[in-house]
Amino acid sequence: MKTVLIISILIIFLFYLPFPLYVTLKIKGTNISMFKLISLRFQKVPLGIINRIFEQLISLKINIDFLEVVRMYKDGYDLDNISRGMKLALENGLFIDLKSACKFDKENIDISRTVLNTLSHVG
Repeated sequence: MKTVLIISILIIFLFYLPFPLYVTLKIKGTNISMFKLISLRFQKVPLGIINRIFEQLISLKINIDFLEVVRMYKDGYDLDNISRGMKLALENGLFIDLKSACKFDKENIDISRTVLNTLSHVG
């Protein structure tokens, strides 16, 4: 009976332990503790989505911290809209800074569509 209880507790603990994400973030130089990641998991923050958006923004040479992306998520920003729009703009020779992209998103502007409209009027 004790063995089953110990195994159950271990399984539950490992479920909430985002060790692969922790290692990935540490390799990238992000300063975040395992306890913070576990806390975010208990807060039902989708760490996989946050990490995907974080990686996309880093690949766009945006200087951003993982916890800043978490804050943006909690503040209700559409992270996909922001990252897709910024990527599309950069691919087409335009630049939208993160602050402006967040402002557009709060105004419910589809950034990708706006970039495409801008390109069709310019080109």
